[in-house]
Amino acid sequence: MNPVAGALLSVGLSGIGCLISIVMMWTAHAGEMGKITDTKKREELAEAQMKQRTLISLELPATVVLFSFALWFIAVSKEELADDLYIAACLNMGVSGFIVAIAEGYHVRVNTKAIFEDPELWGKSIVCMTVAEVAVLWSFAIAFLTLSRYEGTVTNLLEPNYITMVASVGSLVAVLLMTKASLEDFTKKIMLSMPGLFISMIGFGLAYAVMVPLF
Repeated sequence: MNPVAGALLSVGLSGIGCLISIVMMWTAHAGEMGKITDTKKREELAEAQMKQRTLISLELPATVVLFSFALWFIAVSKEELADDLYIAACLNMGVSGFIVAIAEGYHVRVNTKAIFEDPELWGKSIVCMTVAEVAVLWSFAIAFLTLSRYEGTVTNLLEPNYITMVASVGSLVAVLLMTKASLEDFTKKIMLSMPGLFISMIGFGLAYAVMVPLF
């Protein structure tokens, strides 16, 4: 197996997604700040620590890179790991991380204006972002399980990784559906995210079911 190729697939793809997400978040923040010319309003936003809150939001897409790095580190530490399983696990984490990071960045970009109008909504925004994070947790779990079950054969180990990789699109679906409700209507926002969450959860269930014969 090629450690560099695995790093590019896992850490590289998720890192690109994280970078795009950060750009979306920060440009949205800068754009809203640029619209404010009233000194009093700027002081109120400074007191509400809007810049600091935006920086905290940036940390969430960075977690997908940490998950991808952790998975890659576990994979390269395995001795005589099959190339196809190594690539499948790294690709699973890379693509899943990329999609989740993009979903989180888009969510912040869409809701930045509302948060600037009412900084108290920031907490609800963070909770909504964690909804998107679920998909990468499922992908990490399946990638880790498939690597731990490897005993010289890749039977029933490749498919679970590809299933959760595809199912991670559920995070993007969840965020897109959540845009149909305002942050003020937090309960409706969470309810709208359910179809996307179900996509990720069903993907995890199917992936695990494929692995059942190995347990």
